[in-house]
Amino acid sequence: MPEPNDLTPPVTRDRILSILEDLGISPMLDGEGDLAISLFPYLFYIVTQNQHPILGIGAAPRSVDMRYTELASEFVASHNADFYAPKMYSMVSDEGKIRFRLSHCFNWDAGATDEQISSEIDAFLRGSMDAFGRMEAAFPDPWALGDES
Repeated sequence: MPEPNDLTPPVTRDRILSILEDLGISPMLDGEGDLAISLFPYLFYIVTQNQHPILGIGAAPRSVDMRYTELASEFVASHNADFYAPKMYSMVSDEGKIRFRLSHCFNWDAGATDEQISSEIDAFLRGSMDAFGRMEAAFPDPWALGDES
């Protein structure tokens, strides 16, 4: 009988790199050893700990004025109630603007097959793109609308 790790080998950063490349994605390695993925205009990270991927983070470049704090909070709460993953949160930037982030914990402690890793990363990225699309629809870019105030 095969050992459990024969069926689900440990998930390593190198395996993630290979799977992302198979998906047609060229990730970058940041200074802390985490994987950075640019899917314009969004930036995603796969955070690693001791070379093992543990967390996906998505960041949108859009910021929202502080006068929309209540609407932003309602949007985040609604998203998190309606969608299992990725989870959304808002934060205030150093410039005093509201920013939206997404996160997803990868549950690969027991290992995973390449197919499982690929499916979960694909679901994280697609779910994030969808969430950011809904965020952009809820908070349209004022420059695109001609409202630069």
